[in-house]
Amino acid sequence: MLVPAAAAAAAADDDDDDDDDDAVVVAVAAAAAADDDDDVAEVLRTALTAVRTARRVLQHLGHLLLQLQLVQQQQQQQQQQEVKEMQHLGHLLLQLQLVQQQQQQQQQEVKEVIVIDIIIYRMQSEKK
Repeated sequence: MLVPAAAAAAAADDDDDDDDDDAVVVAVAAAAAADDDDDVAEVLRTALTAVRTARRVLQHLGHLLLQLQLVQQQQQQQQQQEVKEMQHLGHLLLQLQLVQQQQQQQQQEVKEVIVIDIIIYRMQSEKK
C-alpha cells in the first residue's frame, strides 16, 4: 500500500511549488502510517520536519540576503556622499590656495609700494 500511495503523491507534485512538496511528504507519511510500518512513518515525519526546517532556514537566509543588500546599498550611498564631500573639500582647498596666492601677491605689492615710498622720501630728503 505504501508504494502506490507514494506514487500517487509524487504524481500530484507536477511543479516546483513548495506547497506541493509538503503535500507529497504528508501523503507519503499518511500512506506509511496506514501501512502500519512505524519506522517508515517516523522517517517520513523526520523528512517533513527537515523540509520545514530547511524552508525556515531558506527564508531566514533570504531575509539575511535582503539585509545584506540593504547594507551594501547604504554603504554605496555613504561612499558616494563621502566622494561628494571630498570633491567639495578639494574645491574649498583650491579656493583657499587662490586666496592665499592673492594675499601673497597683495603683500608683495604693498612691500613694493613701501620700498618706492621710502626711496621717494629719501630722494626728497636729499633735495632739501
